[in-house]
Amino acid sequence: MRTLFWNWFRSYFDRVLCDASGNFFVSPMIMYGSLTEPEEYFYNTPLGKLWQKFLTIPNLRIAMNTANPIGASEGDPTSFLCYDIHIDARLAHAFPVSEAKAHQIMEDGEVQINDWLTG
Repeated sequence: MRTLFWNWFRSYFDRVLCDASGNFFVSPMIMYGSLTEPEEYFYNTPLGKLWQKFLTIPNLRIAMNTANPIGASEGDPTSFLCYDIHIDARLAHAFPVSEAKAHQIMEDGEVQINDWLTG
């Protein structure tokens, strides 16, 4: 499950080029092959909002689609998985959720397919 999460993390945020010595993002940052000022665009995107949560909120949830049923939610088989992440405690709990709940968790962000469990 740890590998599944880190695979999701890298693929979800691979569009963001970070400057390790900087406070947040390279400015202007390169996103999707074009120069963009984060203050004007990025912080209001679902990707930018989720990245901000990872940097500032000690507890958050993310969701992904594992491509194959991983369990059941309210008695129905589901391929959607939620990670309840507690950054300060360095702890995460994963559990199956419905597709509707996965989209609610990700707000306007993409619920990516992460098929690493099907290996």
